[in-house]
Amino acid sequence: MGWKPNRTRRTWLASCASTVAGVSVLAGCTSDSSETNEDEPENDDALSADTWPMYGVDPQNTGYHPTATGPTSEDVTAKLLLESNGTVSDSPAVIGDTLYTAADNQLYAINTETGENEWRSDFPDIRGAYPAISDNRIYVGMNEGIATVNRNNGNLIWQNSVGISNVCPVVDSGAVIASENLLLYQFDIDNGEETIIHNLRDDNLGRPYTSIPAYDDGSVYFAGEHVLYSVNAKNGSVEWTFENPEGKSMGECNPATDGENIYISGADKRLYTIDTEDGTQKWSIKTKSETPQSPSLANGILYVVASDGVLSGGGSWLLAIDTKKEEVIWEDSLQSNINYKPVISNSSVYHANSRQVLAYDRETGDRRWKIDEFNEPIAGPPTISDDHAFISLKSGEIYLIT
Repeated sequence: MGWKPNRTRRTWLASCASTVAGVSVLAGCTSDSSETNEDEPENDDALSADTWPMYGVDPQNTGYHPTATGPTSEDVTAKLLLESNGTVSDSPAVIGDTLYTAADNQLYAINTETGENEWRSDFPDIRGAYPAISDNRIYVGMNEGIATVNRNNGNLIWQNSVGISNVCPVVDSGAVIASENLLLYQFDIDNGEETIIHNLRDDNLGRPYTSIPAYDDGSVYFAGEHVLYSVNAKNGSVEWTFENPEGKSMGECNPATDGENIYISGADKRLYTIDTEDGTQKWSIKTKSETPQSPSLANGILYVVASDGVLSGGGSWLLAIDTKKEEVIWEDSLQSNINYKPVISNSSVYHANSRQVLAYDRETGDRRWKIDEFNEPIAGPPTISDDHAFISLKSGEIYLIT
């Protein structure tokens, strides 16, 4: 295997918002401009129960925040927090009592208690890619590249018009990672300069490909068509590849890792457990899902949606899979074939589909609550923070569920 720094998810949780270091991003196309200024960030506190910094919570894409708490009462209500004039196509990030989101060509910082704007910055090219936060910086994809702003005031730190659209950064203290246009990039934290670390075209591969890779200990895990890659983030070398045994696509899936294994689903209706050291398959399990879905992981239990095909009139289920027993321990039938990655708090697992948000006891699978009063499509997974859940609608609204 290639170079790997001594870093684990546990150390990331302790330092996600407390150190300033290098940044790398997976994205796609060639660079034509990069802008910087001297508005440097300050350090934050360690990740806490009121912090949800990015899609998947952490760079490993586990979707698990062990101290976060969401609503548990059966009688939950949804309160409008933001009504923008444009489209929201992401899940918000939350740090303390401030929510961050991109909508209608603006980046918002909203006080979750009052609903008032703490600041709002104009970005003509923002369409709404997932914001990601590390230290006091926000990394956000744009129509023509990626930008970094100061979390305290919204001032631009740097912008790279690299010719890519809506990258979804995965941020570690030493890396910001994302993928777009079949290319994997590394961006310099100080000036946004990009380095292509892998090009799927060189392997004669195309779409679909992972939109939000997993990153752990210096390795990036992502899929293109039927091939899963482990790529060294420092030098771009391919550490290993795993090919779907039936040649079926895995590229729609955003994989998750616990450091020892990669978990990824395929269009062959199976979820695979792959060794991070050499890319060998440890085991797989049937999921009933024709469309590869993105799993989440907490304490040896995988949570993943299975969807048996819209065109075939099949159903959808939320599955809980015990990775030690290699079996499904509970499942629940869903009412939509548009389903997002589950997210996990200290005791619950949350799932959003086209117009519903549901909460489950993560051990038993018992439903704790369901809210389905949304008249417009949901834009992404819920964000969980400080006994609340936040949900974005594609029509431009964000709701606080409590």
